[in-house]
Amino acid sequence: MNIVTTKYQPKNSDAWNELCLINNNLLQTTYYDDIRVLFNQYPVYFEVFDGNNLVGGIKAYEYRSNKLPFISKISSTLRIIGEVIKAIDAELPIEAINNNLIDYISHNNITQFKSMGYYGGFENIAMIHLKKKNTIFSPFDVAAFDLSENKDVLWKKNKESHKRNINKALKASVNLIESDDLDHFITLLNETYALQKKSAPNALFIKRIYNVLYPKGLLKIFFAEHNSIYYGSALVTQFGNYADYSFGGNLKNNFGAGHFLHWSIALTYQQKNYSRYILGQVAKNDGDYGDNTKFVDGISRFKRDFSTFNLPSSSIEWTINPLKLKTWQLIQKLAGL
Repeated sequence: MNIVTTKYQPKNSDAWNELCLINNNLLQTTYYDDIRVLFNQYPVYFEVFDGNNLVGGIKAYEYRSNKLPFISKISSTLRIIGEVIKAIDAELPIEAINNNLIDYISHNNITQFKSMGYYGGFENIAMIHLKKKNTIFSPFDVAAFDLSENKDVLWKKNKESHKRNINKALKASVNLIESDDLDHFITLLNETYALQKKSAPNALFIKRIYNVLYPKGLLKIFFAEHNSIYYGSALVTQFGNYADYSFGGNLKNNFGAGHFLHWSIALTYQQKNYSRYILGQVAKNDGDYGDNTKFVDGISRFKRDFSTFNLPSSSIEWTINPLKLKTWQLIQKLAGL
């Protein structure tokens, strides 16, 4: 096997995207390149070939500030989002992929490397030298519905509190609405985050995701509607056999709109023969998350109390040049970047 490194696009985009489809990995497709360019991030493909056949690989995004040449050199970041893709039954040389990543980092004067698993499963993450200095390893789990299980089995596995809230919503005649009303989705998202310390996701980013993926049939927007008011929302991407809850918002209510929303979406995708509806990151039971009680006791508990199972994952940050990074962070702070 040999590894080929290319910038901006893979050697064969159709072959790459087909392999992504086999792996249910939307984030690694070329489609996302049109999204990340919004943040001045450009793809670098590390493709594994067995002879002339593409059998796997990983894509990273390289960022450099385009303000000044000096800033470009110190701001360089290489970021991986999502797991390695591979052909069925292929045994990928993960260590060789990691070595190619390290060579690229060295030859291109990268200041910081970041890698984050997304769909879950340690086996397909580019781990890249965890023993190196200035490396932060952050484990987490990914919660997902196993849609191959019978509906009655899934219902039985829901915690009693979730069952009560779903039944409340059904009794109140809450409806699941599929819509293309992106503006209403963003409004509800902003209203949700207005009550939190954390900032709402970038609206331009949400719009770019929608404009790139929706025309390709890779994105749906769902609302939980009651008396013509949307109380819950979910932007869901769909690729291969996976549906993924990417963003969402909720208005305060006492009739279980949020519980109903995700339970109904899970059943919708089950009827379409998807294998997973992924709710995203949750805290590990033995993890140390400091005072982030909202993540541990709020978001994570909400997702875990559905009939979900957990897959291990992680994020990795490796600061290759701490001095450059500190200088870049100081410039960002002073310039308000």
